[in-house]
Amino acid sequence: MSLIVIRQLFEGLTRIDADGSHTLALAKSVTISDDGCCYTFKLHPSKWSNGEEVTAYDFEYAWKSILDPSFPSTCAYVLYDIKNALEAYQGKCSLDDVGINVVDSHTLQVTLKNAAPYFLELLSMPVFSPVSRSHCQKGTSAPEYVSNGPFILKAHDVHSHISLEKNPLYWSASPPQMDTMSFTIIEDPQTAYNMFRTGQIDWFGEPCGEVPLNIINELDPNALYKKDIGQCTWLRCQMNVPLLSSKSVRKAIASAIDRETICNRFLKCGEVPAQTVLAKSLSQLSTSTFNNGDAQEAKRLFEQGLEELGLTKESCPSLTIQYKCNDQTIKAMAELIQEQLESTLGIKILLQDCDYGTLLARFLSGDFQLCLIDWFTFYQDPTYTLNWLKHEWQDSGFSHFVEQAEATLNPPKRRRYLKKAEELCIDHLLIIPVIHRNCKYLKSTSIHGEALSAIGQIDFKWIDKKDL
Repeated sequence: MSLIVIRQLFEGLTRIDADGSHTLALAKSVTISDDGCCYTFKLHPSKWSNGEEVTAYDFEYAWKSILDPSFPSTCAYVLYDIKNALEAYQGKCSLDDVGINVVDSHTLQVTLKNAAPYFLELLSMPVFSPVSRSHCQKGTSAPEYVSNGPFILKAHDVHSHISLEKNPLYWSASPPQMDTMSFTIIEDPQTAYNMFRTGQIDWFGEPCGEVPLNIINELDPNALYKKDIGQCTWLRCQMNVPLLSSKSVRKAIASAIDRETICNRFLKCGEVPAQTVLAKSLSQLSTSTFNNGDAQEAKRLFEQGLEELGLTKESCPSLTIQYKCNDQTIKAMAELIQEQLESTLGIKILLQDCDYGTLLARFLSGDFQLCLIDWFTFYQDPTYTLNWLKHEWQDSGFSHFVEQAEATLNPPKRRRYLKKAEELCIDHLLIIPVIHRNCKYLKSTSIHGEALSAIGQIDFKWIDKKDL
């Protein structure tokens, strides 16, 4: 929920517009160089909520702070498209060498390491918002929360609610429709659902919170609002685990999972089987490299993999699937995959639940055997996922195709390189795709105008509450 709130409090160069796509926001105009690497933004005149002027220096300060190696950031990687951003974060060059430069107080110039056709969309993420440089330099004793978005912070109780009110100094000719907005913090989804049913809250579900399976099963499926947002549930394999080092074993696991059963007989809410690690809208694959729910093929591949490793079914070690606790859907999927793998392959599968912070840390560090996790993309382009995989999977052929895709300005060539990278990824099955999930929510009949992007980013700036 924190990103949703931040999006209401801050205005970046671009933001999600009323139809869910991205548009210029605080940037009045943008000029892009012929090589696609240099963006020059002219800013609208605007004010911080304390009355001070918003300048290009505030953007420079915010972005370079994130890239400072001493700054406790978990999202610096989002800025790595910018020239020397990665090198600065790693301490290999000065922040002065990063391609973020102020031309004058209302002109910001950003230089990328390669052309990035998705860059303007990427800039709509809250991490690219400015912060008030002068306010931050006053130190922690400064009492007010200074922002520049459509709303300002009115009250915040970490255990109960966040209240916002319309920002009277907001620059835009299209201010928010709502005068106030409140986000109620509710840990238990059943409590949240009960509050929705009694009219105490106007929105229940994603992307603000979970819609558990037990509640979905109570509902008429047509009552839920559903939108495909490019989310994919992965079963990631740690290839340093001896049993999973065999491509045949990984392909056997992929073939043993019956995704149709998971989607149509179990989840029953519009999810579809996944044959690739990318969002459906981004994939170029027409066929899969593995058979879905093919028990016979899975058994054949598993026996082949055991023989390659010098193992038998009797000597085959167990495998453990880690997944996020307090998520009914993921837990149920883990249990169903456990049942399918044990019955088809005859292998012992153990389950281990973790809080999300622990799971993510293990996922990123490789401290797991099998990890069942939801994956999102931050922009509508395959390179977000493929670039992350390039750093995780040291395969020269795969890296070559991703790097060639980033380097070319020719769209057909770029698509061909991206397709080859995707084909290699799904052929090796470092990650086994399970299902494509969607965004599910309920809202009161008086709520209109929410802007939900194709990748699940929501902006409540445009929302209105009135009976039609």
